[in-house]
This record gives sequence, C-alpha cells and structure tokens, in this order.
Amino acid sequence: MEMNIDGQHDPIVFFDVETTYPNPGQDTILYEFGSIYVCPRRLIELKSYSTLIRPDDLDTLPDLSYKGITRKDLASAPHFSQVADTIYDILHDRIWAGHNIEDFDCARIKEAFDGINKPAPEYRHLIDSQHLLTDWFGKRAGNMKQLDSLAAYFGSKEQVHRSLDDVRMNLEVVKHCGAVLFLEAMCPEILPQTSWISPNEVSIHSTYAIPTSFYDGNPKIRIMHRDIDLKLHCNRLKVRFGIRKFDNGTHFRGGCLFTFM
Repeated sequence: MEMNIDGQHDPIVFFDVETTYPNPGQDTILYEFGSIYVCPRRLIELKSYSTLIRPDDLDTLPDLSYKGITRKDLASAPHFSQVADTIYDILHDRIWAGHNIEDFDCARIKEAFDGINKPAPEYRHLIDSQHLLTDWFGKRAGNMKQLDSLAAYFGSKEQVHRSLDDVRMNLEVVKHCGAVLFLEAMCPEILPQTSWISPNEVSIHSTYAIPTSFYDGNPKIRIMHRDIDLKLHCNRLKVRFGIRKFDNGTHFRGGCLFTFM
C-alpha cells in the first residue's frame, strides 16, 4: 500500500513485539514483531508489516496454541537475522509509538539486534501511550500498563496478544482516549473530567468482587461498584487488598483495608 500523508509529516510507527515470559534468570524469547505506519494528521493506518520469528531453540518455547501459534508455524518462520534489515528499515530514525514500549519493547528490539551483532535501530522521537495516557487520561480505566484494561473500558474486543492486532488496538485506544479528553476539555460543565468517586459515595450493598484472569491464566479479582469497576479518589486514602487463610487452613477470605492518612 502506498503511503499518503497529509502535509510534510513523517508517519508514526506503532509497533509491538511478542515474547515469552521467562523464569528468573532466563532471557525473553522474541517470536513475533508487528508494526503499522500511521498518518499523524489523520490517525489512519497506511501500511502494515508482521512476521513470526523462529527462535534459536524451539524446545525452550512454552505452548502458544492459545494464541493460535504452533511449533510448526515457528519452525517455518524466518530467523531474526533474516528479517532484521526489514525491521531496521521500518524503525530507524522514525517516530516510535506503542504501549509500554519504553520499558519493554525497545529493550527487546535492542537485545535481538545485539544477538546477531548488528546495530539496533534508533528512534527520532518516542511516544509511549502507557505514560502518555496515565498522565493525561488518568487511571480511570484501571491498570494502565495493560492495554486490555483500556480496551475493555471502551468496550473493544478482548486483546489477543498478537503483534499486529495489538498495535491496531493501541491506535484505536489512543483515538478513543483523545476523543474523551477533547470532549471533557470542550464541555467541562456537561462532562466531568474523571469517573473516580470519593469513599463517601460508596455503597456497601452495591459493592462486590468477581473473579477474572489475565490472558495467561493468572487469577485476578475485580472490585465492582454498581456494575462498573470501583475507582476511589481521595488524596489521603491508602487501600490494601489481601487474602487471608482461616485458622483451619481450608478457607480463604479477602478484604479491603481503607486507611486515611
């Protein structure tokens, strides 16, 4: 697809890498890269690229079937050295964008290039949507580190944790957040700038917990208030949530402790 950009602006490169989650002392294994070029004036996708990446040792990979990836897929995928030049051309001297890329994805890209003794691409500017949206959108959508929390807040489909799907979801989330912030700024008397509530507004009878899980199966609990995620705001409030075992060792009980400083 030919890139058509309004004005003289270079495209923004939204990208994402998928890696294993290693045990302590192990390295991450990069097995997928995906990117899209985005017009900065219209925020539309111009061009995309994605590839699976064959690791050095397939036997070290965990089961990825829940993502629709098989060992056969990875066995026939190119090694990173075979796609490094393409990825370098996509990224080098561009504006990089992505969710949590400053702390995670950028380091994984550098590690991959270091592993084949080639210079890693460098960005001209970096836009990390996690930091950007935490500062400007607040934590109203829950855990801002998790892109799926933001997607769920806007009623989007569940994050599938595949590179190209995730970068497209990232772009849509940025658009949604930008639209909300614009409306709140333009219509402050109609739209409140936060969905947080004070502790005095919490109804105990309307508060409950539901079990959920991360995409990798780790358990998680959501605290709900009137069918939406409970979000409290108080400058002097500290909240601790924990699970305690009964004396007989057979039952568990969870609870919240609210402390005003």
